[in-house]
Amino acid sequence: MILVTTSRKPGQSTRTFSKRLALLIPNAVYDSRGKKGVADLLEQAKSAGLRRILVVCELHGVPAELRFMDSGGNWQEILQIKKATVSTERIPQDAIKIEGEQKKIAERLFALESDDDGEIILTAGHDFFEFKSGEKTILKFTVVKDGRDN
Repeated sequence: MILVTTSRKPGQSTRTFSKRLALLIPNAVYDSRGKKGVADLLEQAKSAGLRRILVVCELHGVPAELRFMDSGGNWQEILQIKKATVSTERIPQDAIKIEGEQKKIAERLFALESDDDGEIILTAGHDFFEFKSGEKTILKFTVVKDGRDN
């Protein structure tokens, strides 16, 4: 279970990306950050029983990084987004099936457990994550790891 939020004063495309991502991750919570600091986000996550925080940061108005924090306030991973594609469909999920060579990393990053009955399929490749419903891509982004403990 994960709290998804943005950096402060995000652009529209970053908000849309963050909201779609939160809808696609089962049991994720999206919160508009506003003026909340990291301590406020930690408190919010802890009180909601969430294990991780994902902050979507932007550069020039578009999503540029995914920053993951554990419940102890430690930054864990940072993934730089090279390119993001977001569908206009909004499909909230209760279950997700995870596939691909980076399945274990996706489960850890997004605090997920794969469910073979999930309507949404998350494919976790070497440098991309793709959420699909049937043949339709709902959200896809390519990434570069920053060299931290991944």
